[in-house]
Amino acid sequence: MLQIPRAKPLAEFKIPRSTAMSPGDLVASFVSLARRRLGILILIFSVGLLCGVVYLYVAPPRFSAQAELLIDTKKAQPFPQQQSSATDLAMDSAAVDSQIQVLKSENVASAVIKELNLTNDPEFIGSTPGILGTILGYLAPSGGPPSEFEVQQRAHKAFERGLIARRIGTTYVIEVGFLSLNPERAAQIANAAADAYIVDQLEAKYEATRRASSWLQDRIHELRQQASTAENAVLDFKKANNIVDAGGRLIGEQQLAELNSQLVIARANTAEARARLNRITEITKRDVSDIDNILKAPDPAVADALHNEVINKLRSEFLDLANREQVYSARLGHNHLFVVNLRNQMFEIRRSIMDELKRIAETFKSDYEIAIAREQSVEKSLAETVSQSQAT
Repeated sequence: MLQIPRAKPLAEFKIPRSTAMSPGDLVASFVSLARRRLGILILIFSVGLLCGVVYLYVAPPRFSAQAELLIDTKKAQPFPQQQSSATDLAMDSAAVDSQIQVLKSENVASAVIKELNLTNDPEFIGSTPGILGTILGYLAPSGGPPSEFEVQQRAHKAFERGLIARRIGTTYVIEVGFLSLNPERAAQIANAAADAYIVDQLEAKYEATRRASSWLQDRIHELRQQASTAENAVLDFKKANNIVDAGGRLIGEQQLAELNSQLVIARANTAEARARLNRITEITKRDVSDIDNILKAPDPAVADALHNEVINKLRSEFLDLANREQVYSARLGHNHLFVVNLRNQMFEIRRSIMDELKRIAETFKSDYEIAIAREQSVEKSLAETVSQSQAT
């Protein structure tokens, strides 16, 4: 048989063995590498440990203190009788976050810095620069001591860095904290920040109420003048046109029978208006501090004036502030900033009551002038009616 020899392949291909390392080989490789570089690893670990120890030894410890504030969930209403819906009274989450920003505002920071005199505290103005600050000071010396504005800015920045204000969960409670090198200082600043926020809120509510009350008084005075002008215009029109009454008689004919009684009433009204004006004028000349005695025992001649809506509202606010002043004086001290602010608000309310009494005095003066004018008008009408009767 014919045999055909097989040709040999030009090259033989062999599948290489996998070069992947097993877990054991990988661990052994790492151990071998660690043994070869053991000195470097020990050096790195030692340097890191030394830096940590040096930092713990050099860096001053910082202490934190916290205070908690409960946010008033009701919006301020200028007048008690103002109707408010449930949606207006409830404070949403965004409003609570806004109160946190108010707590971090410059007004609160300025109040705390001024109260605790932080511009003279080295922790806040940076009078102790440290090692790095000393080296930089030698390399780039400053031109002189910092100005008062720079000191204030440093104190504000240090206060902002140390102040912590956050909402506790989804509640209406705000936690106010502060980080300081001194634990007592941290507690003082945290409490002062809370007090400054409360005072700022009270001042804002008082200012809103004061503006609303001032606008209301101006509007009442304007409407009173319009009513008086309209009434005088009606009287002048009737007098000029000799308008007849329902019985068909002319006013000139019936005045002769009625003017005598009207004149008696007009003179009595004039005397009463004069007495009220004299009495309230005497009251307005007193000192503002005597308002309490005036309200406790009002004169019968002006009792109605002292119990109008505006004075009653101011009196209610005054009593509320007086009660709070007693409570906080016992708790915080007689000379505490918050207590002093309450007394200032009480003085402002006394002054507002006195201003309201002066406006009432102007009203009484206008009433007295109107009473005199009416009395003179009745006398003149009576004289004219008598003359007309004699002429006919």
